[in-house]
Amino acid sequence: MAAAHKGKFIPKSPTKYIASNIHNIIHRSSWELSLFELLDRHPMVLGWASEAVKIPYKNPLTNKNTLYVPDVFVIYVDRSNIEHKELIEVKPMQEVPGYKGKVSKLVESRQIVNMMKWKAAVAFCTSRGWKFRVATEADMFAFNGKARV
Repeated sequence: MAAAHKGKFIPKSPTKYIASNIHNIIHRSSWELSLFELLDRHPMVLGWASEAVKIPYKNPLTNKNTLYVPDVFVIYVDRSNIEHKELIEVKPMQEVPGYKGKVSKLVESRQIVNMMKWKAAVAFCTSRGWKFRVATEADMFAFNGKARV
């Protein structure tokens, strides 16, 4: 992922933020910060929250049940004014299962865990009529270096 860029995010549109941690919103990378800024200012976003949803899954490396906390939950309307709810995970492409480049054993293990997390997230979202998306640098910065998820 991008160089560590952890910090506190203060929304400019606090009424859009729908979780109780509004005074302690933490971005864990510059990519998350870019996404938070986009969600905070985008006119079609009705509400959003960081690390607000917990999804149970079994870690395939430890064989223990644990919780997966996706980066963002967002409620938005599309151009047809249809409301959508979505969970978004921000990850570098190399941590996505199926990545074609060479990776270390550590990154390979992250891919395995991510596959199980995201399988659980898809089932969780499907049961609620939500969407699940993994946003990589290819999705977020396809033009001008500005987030566009």
